[in-house]
Amino acid sequence: MARLATIKWLAAALTLLGLSMVGLYFAWPGTADWTPNIATDAFSIALTILVVDRIVQRERERRTQPRVDRALGLIVREYVIFAWRAHWDWVTTHLKLDPGEVAVSADAVEKLDLW
Repeated sequence: MARLATIKWLAAALTLLGLSMVGLYFAWPGTADWTPNIATDAFSIALTILVVDRIVQRERERRTQPRVDRALGLIVREYVIFAWRAHWDWVTTHLKLDPGEVAVSADAVEKLDLW
């Protein structure tokens, strides 16, 4: 189970506070003057925290996505080059086979399986 971030814990605690104030409002009539205000404030702050946190996460992902895409592209390119070289190494070290007899696959995983 993934751990909740501190922001999520804070929003959960504020929601719990709001719910307890709603329960207190109905359970003890003497608190009718102030419990609705505390419940409303706790719910609104919790909702604000969650919305702002989501906006910050989305902005962080938008900012870092080009770097992630570039890194993945480089990793894929280098992996394919390695697979081609491993395939060529296998073909040239098994000289009893004619290189034309070895099926050349475009899939890098199949090339590494051959190696």
